[in-house]
Amino acid sequence: MRIGFDLLTRNEPHSIHWPKSINIVTKIVKALFNTLGEYGLEEMQFLSSISKFFPPQNLVVKTKTVPSLFRGKAHDYMKSGFLNKYGEYPQPEESHWSKAKPLEYIWVKSQQFKNSPMKSVILYIHGGAYCLGHPANYNSIYETLSSQSQSDVIGIDYRKGPQCTLTGMIEDVIACYFYITSPESEGGLGIAPSNVVVGGDSAGGGLTSNLCHILKNFGGEQPAGIFLWSGSIDLTFTQPSRLENSSVDILPNVIYPPPTIGNGYKLDTGEFIFMYKQADSKVQNRIEKDGMALGPKYMYQYPEITPIFDSDMSNLPTTLIVTGDRDGFRDLSIVYGKRRAETEKKTGINRYKLPNVQTIIYEDMPHIFMVMPEERCKQALELTGEFIDQVLSISNNKSSQEKYTYLPSNDQAYRESKYNMYWNDINGKLKPWESPYKVTSFPNGEHLATED
Repeated sequence: MRIGFDLLTRNEPHSIHWPKSINIVTKIVKALFNTLGEYGLEEMQFLSSISKFFPPQNLVVKTKTVPSLFRGKAHDYMKSGFLNKYGEYPQPEESHWSKAKPLEYIWVKSQQFKNSPMKSVILYIHGGAYCLGHPANYNSIYETLSSQSQSDVIGIDYRKGPQCTLTGMIEDVIACYFYITSPESEGGLGIAPSNVVVGGDSAGGGLTSNLCHILKNFGGEQPAGIFLWSGSIDLTFTQPSRLENSSVDILPNVIYPPPTIGNGYKLDTGEFIFMYKQADSKVQNRIEKDGMALGPKYMYQYPEITPIFDSDMSNLPTTLIVTGDRDGFRDLSIVYGKRRAETEKKTGINRYKLPNVQTIIYEDMPHIFMVMPEERCKQALELTGEFIDQVLSISNNKSSQEKYTYLPSNDQAYRESKYNMYWNDINGKLKPWESPYKVTSFPNGEHLATED
């Protein structure tokens, strides 16, 4: 088996600072990612979601369905926004929501608060390279995220690629958000946006930022806050860390030249080559036509698809960005955090409220380390829980007391760090930080031109 060969012949990723369990887990995940294209797509998608059959004892977990009404509203909202701005909506007919199975979500509540009414919600959008995973895979972290604010958690099981394109996935996230925030009299859950925090890891972080930039650009009320864990906020992957960290992160290896060259694949990127190799002939034909696995190449320059391309970073919700310095997406977080911070400084820093953005880099940590069972990983999880509590408190005009263990103090924002960034060192100590990493110039989409 190729995964076994990959495991036996690979030394990375590993670290002398990680416990043995993390070294083993990261190697297994790396080997799995590197060999994804060798296995059947639907089988891998099923295996990556089997945790839904094993609910934890410490949580109340119920599977429910987003009403079709909100799927239709989300589709019309997206289509109208794209038509008004770009003159077309880049979605194939087979990705229309009406052709998909019902949109499920899991509703999660701590046993401790199972009889409490729903007052606030964490909408969690899981990662998995846009093609794998299930919200139940994260049951072990939901209690930590929700305990401080006593929030319920809703994890959305959005459609996956390459069978569905990115616009369809975004529609599913928007449909769930509309459902949560719509009045009960209109069929929604009746939770005000000021009582909702949205977040996710990797692809889920990307979809979180898609939601907020679309609400900003097409019109809509933002959630109280968002958190981005190793967020995939630039699907063009233009930043150096994707290549520089290739051998030391859990993400699939990057080969240069990309594997599309010399293999006869009619694609413009090798990033999601495994999706192409796993897909049926109809989906392969669509990918060849589009040049990309998740939609036509030209749409990747739209800020609603690639948020880091947005020329206007104002009017976005309070944001926590967390990544590791080994993460292949590290530079995406740094560039996005920097651009958000530049906007906040121009519009004015309000020291009586939360900073609009704070970026925290964890030394020697890989992609989505927050979900791993190691002390500093748990620290990042606790920090995010503190952020959620603080955001919801301030959003509802409650006192935000200095009661947090891991979250940076508000009154220190921008005082010792130009872009309000922090470094969490090997010993778990947090300090203001200026990034030493070289990044590419702000991308403008010219390299995505569809004609020679």
